[in-house]
Amino acid sequence: MRSLKDIIGIHESYLAVFKTKDGEKVIRHLIKKFGMAVPQCSSTGEQAIYREGQRSVVLAILNYINKDQAELIAQIEDALKNKEE
Repeated sequence: MRSLKDIIGIHESYLAVFKTKDGEKVIRHLIKKFGMAVPQCSSTGEQAIYREGQRSVVLAILNYINKDQAELIAQIEDALKNKEE
């Protein structure tokens, strides 16, 4: 597992990229492009899985950039504590 310092550094990098005017423009594009605003209907199971994969990437980015650094640290510490138990 990466160190807490590495994870905080990645979080700061996400913020540096996506909390800019251009970054927010890209996020809005990803939300529209990958079906975050409206439910996606698929004709096949494979297509549904593929679309859900795209959607989950956008959700992960949104979750990461909207997370407070203190909250992120607390979640990491909880995960480490649970791993030790």
